[in-house]
Amino acid sequence: MTRTFANMIWPEFAGFFARSSDLSVDALRNSPEIAKLDAAIQTGMAGNGVVKVKIYGLDGRTLYSSQPSQIGEDQSSNEGWRLALGGEIVNELTHRDEFNAFDGVIENRDVLASYIPIRRSDDAPVEAVFELYGDVTELVRELDDVQLRVVGGVILVLSVLYSLLLFVAQYAERVVREQYAERERAEQALRRRVALDDVVIRISARFVTAEPSEFASSVQAALEAVGSALGLKHVAAAAIDDRAMVTAIAAWPVPPESGADHRQDALPWLAAQLCEQEMLVVPNVEELPAEAQGIAHYCRRHQISGALVRRLEYRHTSIGFLLLGTDASSPATGAEMEGIAKIVADLIATALVKQQADATLAASEERLRTLVESMNDIIFTVDRAGRFTGFYGRQLGEYGLSVDATDLRVPADVFDQETAQLYDAAIDQAMRGENAVFDWVLGSREGRQIHLQTALSPVIDDGGAVIGAVGVGRDISELKRLERVKSEFIASVSHELRTPLASILGYAEILLRGRPGPLTTVQQEFLQTILDGSRRLKLLVDDLLDVSRIEVGKFRMTFDDVDLEEAIHRAEETIRPLADKAGITVKVDVPPLLPTIEGDE
Repeated sequence: MTRTFANMIWPEFAGFFARSSDLSVDALRNSPEIAKLDAAIQTGMAGNGVVKVKIYGLDGRTLYSSQPSQIGEDQSSNEGWRLALGGEIVNELTHRDEFNAFDGVIENRDVLASYIPIRRSDDAPVEAVFELYGDVTELVRELDDVQLRVVGGVILVLSVLYSLLLFVAQYAERVVREQYAERERAEQALRRRVALDDVVIRISARFVTAEPSEFASSVQAALEAVGSALGLKHVAAAAIDDRAMVTAIAAWPVPPESGADHRQDALPWLAAQLCEQEMLVVPNVEELPAEAQGIAHYCRRHQISGALVRRLEYRHTSIGFLLLGTDASSPATGAEMEGIAKIVADLIATALVKQQADATLAASEERLRTLVESMNDIIFTVDRAGRFTGFYGRQLGEYGLSVDATDLRVPADVFDQETAQLYDAAIDQAMRGENAVFDWVLGSREGRQIHLQTALSPVIDDGGAVIGAVGVGRDISELKRLERVKSEFIASVSHELRTPLASILGYAEILLRGRPGPLTTVQQEFLQTILDGSRRLKLLVDDLLDVSRIEVGKFRMTFDDVDLEEAIHRAEETIRPLADKAGITVKVDVPPLLPTIEGDE
């Protein structure tokens, strides 16, 4: 099309362009021939997609351009012009964001530039070069669409095939990797489970075999093992007493500070929370409430960003807590951590209760031992078979007894035959669930006799069965001496009083009978009072003697008829002088016809 168009207009304007070399650029632009040529080109190119036309001379000068400003430009360096000048037809496809066309500036177009040499005939020399710009945007778009569809189809087929093969390969690889990863995870989980189980077993064994004095070191070792196994930042254990006071037991890796640090507001808030829940998770210590700033300060001091706290409990009562602290790179929770925390917390709680019980028992035993060893009495225990299991008291050496000498021995191995029989009888009575009391005599190392009174009581278990006996031997030697002195005193008093009383009673009775001579009424009353008082004094002496007889088991009561009214009046006569002296009025109201009673006056 370009050649045809060039052949149509060139013959008419060839002479003008041959003479145009002498024209200036302005003269060339403003010449009537250029205007005529422009009109012919505008008419000839209308509707055929041509957007711009240029004509170059043999020297590369632009003789014509549908864009007048380009007329006169030197295009001798243009590669397309040079090739066309050599007789070649050159086509160049370019994309223009903006392009000056006949109708103005067009945008975003694909333009095909054709450089065609102009000749009179095929073998004639080149007279000029004709450049025509055609808008092939739609054509290029169609070609691109076709190419895109073809390439897309090929790519789609190849992609489907490749994807299928890749899917099969990746699926197989994924299955293998997943199986391998699952195996690795299972092996790692198994190894970690075994390691954690080993930690728990070692901690349990340590607590079981530890002595009461090793409680703190056992807890310290447990915290170190847990902290190392779980990769924790800080682990601490503390006890809570009945007053809600918190006392540190142990910590890892930092040893526990002074007790005052933990008795401030650092941990009581935490202790209060654990009274309501078994476990407390603190993901971020910076988000703790204002009333918990003490525990937040504690965590910051130990570089803890999160914490899991497990309650130490005994019989549903909080007795302490276990704190597992983590840094920012580790979560403060998880099934593994919670499980280990529960196990270790239970172990520490059990050990804490045992330690407190041992301490209480030791203190109680010490108090009891001090009490027993401070007593003058001898305390001994007997088993179900009637064997001594121990003698206690600070007088054992004086009595010639020792724990080692009497341990698991029967009474016959410790005492003489008579005393052993007393013990055997008392032990048999205690084994029947009865209390037994007996007196016996023990010879001391100095050769003196020690009088002992032994009380034996059965020991009964929760089921009501007698499992042994406990006895107390009390030194009653001084009591025996006092009883002997009392008996001697009573005997002396009775002897010293009975002799003058007999004379007083005898002479008073003789006087009352009137043998020396008649008596006045007043004299008779006075003598009767003396006689009654003497008789009462004689009864008192007899009572003292009766007391002595009662103590030695020789007292005998003599019953006779007693006039109750007379006994009451005698009692009145006895106490009236004392009452009058004290300013007390004595009134006696005796009903008539009182019966005679039987008694010992």
